Amino acid sequence: MFFTQKGQTLYGICPKYPKGNLTVKNVKLKSDAKVTLLGYEGPLKWEQNGKDIIVNVPSLTASEVPCDYAWTFKIDGVKKIMVGFSKNITSKLRIVLLLCLPLFACKDMVAPKGKENPDAVTQQRLPESKLREWQALKYGMFIHFGMSTFLGEELPDGQAPLDTYAPTNLDVSQWVRVAKEAGMTYAVLTAKHVAGHCLWPSDYTDYDVSGNKTAVDVVGEFVKECRKQGIRPGLYYCAWDNHHTFGSLMPGKSENYNGAMVTPTEMEPEKGAPYTSHLYQNFMTAQIDELLERYSPLVEFWIDIPIILGDGYRQFIYDRISKKISRYAYRHEPWKEKGRKGILSF
Repeated sequence: MFFTQKGQTLYGICPKYPKGNLTVKNVKLKSDAKVTLLGYEGPLKWEQNGKDIIVNVPSLTASEVPCDYAWTFKIDGVKKIMVGFSKNITSKLRIVLLLCLPLFACKDMVAPKGKENPDAVTQQRLPESKLREWQALKYGMFIHFGMSTFLGEELPDGQAPLDTYAPTNLDVSQWVRVAKEAGMTYAVLTAKHVAGHCLWPSDYTDYDVSGNKTAVDVVGEFVKECRKQGIRPGLYYCAWDNHHTFGSLMPGKSENYNGAMVTPTEMEPEKGAPYTSHLYQNFMTAQIDELLERYSPLVEFWIDIPIILGDGYRQFIYDRISKKISRYAYRHEPWKEKGRKGILSF
């Protein structure tokens, strides 16, 4: 279990749903303290047992559990953290860094002919001051919502009919509220994932929310709610797109990136290596410009699976994003707070 703390509130994050009672050692709570499981209605029963607290975790079926991968317990009313508790605390930064560090690092790889390069040199793109600013955000949420939600597939083939995306009772404000109640400072939304379906009305494709019965601009609502509730918004854009290929060879469902990290030769051509065409790269550039121009300022812009873009285009798009983020950083005056820029570029 990983813990974070904000004032008199503790957040405990469980990678596996606990069975039976949950014991948190070396913590003393106030008599009116409240323990809740985020996503589950009502407070949980708890008792102080010496230096420890014992929480009665509800027995839930798979369909009732409020999350598939991690569960957050919120403990309001901490009276005292005793010696020894630090042993079972994992830093907020460690959790976030494991998830998000690839956003800001770029690998410049030089490979032997036809062979993998396990000793690829990593060149840090951000100065230390920017990394520290990003680290100061500490605890954030990544929201994966889109075509995969309705297909039940992480890596769809991009051929699902547009009306497969069919949300009912869509409540973006609830997503952001959960992030805020959990003590998070920022949230990142998948604007476009592998299926290619866009959660905003794009000028460059009809495979977007504008063609759905629920034609809500999810990206727009997400950004609006984040600012309204004091959460910094970020966006995720997947380079792997099985719907808009424009002559590209995208990775298969096996996530086999064969050839992407080697230098092929005429004698040993690397067969089946994924790549993106210049037409797809033009499409991707136009969509990223669109997202930045409509929804900035953003705290992060996450490009996933950049390995299929090639070093040249990857350098180009990173530089372009950095310049555009800087251009829009000061447009929204409410975004400034306590002298912070509120923007991280990479």
